[in-house]
Amino acid sequence: MTKKGMKKNSYLDFVHKVLNYSNLSKHAMKTLFENRKQFLQEIASR
Repeated sequence: MTKKGMKKNSYLDFVHKVLNYSNLSKHAMKTLFENRKQFLQEIASR
């Protein structure tokens, strides 16, 4: 593998990781939002 090829691969790796991370954080935010909604409903129903 040439250095240029390796560089390209690590860049793709990096992009892949970033995409995975942003997907994870989107999922986490959605979960947090859902939990918050549920939490507020529980407080309101007391």
